[in-house]
Amino acid sequence: MNGFKRGLDFLRSEAIFNEKCLPTDVAVYLVCALCADVPEDGFDYEGRALTLIRKVLWWACYTERYGKTSATRAFADFKPVLELLKDDEATVKCDLFDEVHYPLPTVDEIVLSGWPGRKDRLPRATLATALRADGHDFADGNQALAESLGRREYHHWAEIGVMKEPNAP
Repeated sequence: MNGFKRGLDFLRSEAIFNEKCLPTDVAVYLVCALCADVPEDGFDYEGRALTLIRKVLWWACYTERYGKTSATRAFADFKPVLELLKDDEATVKCDLFDEVHYPLPTVDEIVLSGWPGRKDRLPRATLATALRADGHDFADGNQALAESLGRREYHHWAEIGVMKEPNAP
């Protein structure tokens, strides 16, 4: 249970406040499972572990690694990441970080990715990144908070001219 609560707290700290900001469901169970193995008073170890979990989260959100057979791939990635959490000098490879097969998107791909209102990975990853980067509502200047996000409109976080539907006028 500790991993679940800690994982959800971690996701909130990364500005993934609710299901409408969540780029991929895999992020929830992968982060929660990894957080279960990190001691809360681990000092440097804890900091290194959370940094690695943060990398896992954002690579999961920005790459197409979990587009198909996501549960199988998440479990396959969990094992080497867990080994890296336990031993920062481990030499295991994690397919999630394979930049040849699962590259991060280009700027053009992000620009053309569409609107985060639809349940699409890349637009929601972009929204979550904007919120994490101290996102403020264009309309009133207030910072994005989990408690107020549900009452806000997407075009208040990202200008429609910047994040528009592909092929839209």
